[in-house]
Amino acid sequence: MKPAMIRRIDTQGRINLPSAIRETMQLLPGDALEICTKDQGVYLYKYQAYPVSYQTAKNYLEILYSVIRCSIAICSTDKILSAKGICLLEGSSISTVLSAYVKTQQPQIFKEKVYATDSDRFPVDSMIPVRNPDDHYAPMALLLFQNGHRQVTDEERLCAKVIAALLTQNKQ
Repeated sequence: MKPAMIRRIDTQGRINLPSAIRETMQLLPGDALEICTKDQGVYLYKYQAYPVSYQTAKNYLEILYSVIRCSIAICSTDKILSAKGICLLEGSSISTVLSAYVKTQQPQIFKEKVYATDSDRFPVDSMIPVRNPDDHYAPMALLLFQNGHRQVTDEERLCAKVIAALLTQNKQ
């Protein structure tokens, strides 16, 4: 076990984190920390707004796309987090209509036209919520898109539901 690092709290309640800790936690200037207390200790965690990391989401989308060959994306209530098989840029703002559906965290098969963004280029066929283990994280959803005139099948939606469930289980 490494010896303890002692730091003093300044008059405004701040402490400096030693570079060794910042490097170990892969912290960069501007990163947010989650601070929790338990018993007599204070614990610091690198804050993550979503229940899964960007790379984990991307890996699961790769797997899903290789199976169903249907355009897919993962979004939060305000932006596209990752996409596969569709020209949607990561970080693109989603439409207010889609955002409202994501916030409900209810599965949807859209009968009316709902678009991923404010343009009418990316009609969403189905939305599967990525259930959060608690209310700590921002809501997310897995989106399946219509490919031309081909409709998304029930089997493809089932595969997407499995991936959404796996995303929920994998918090790293």
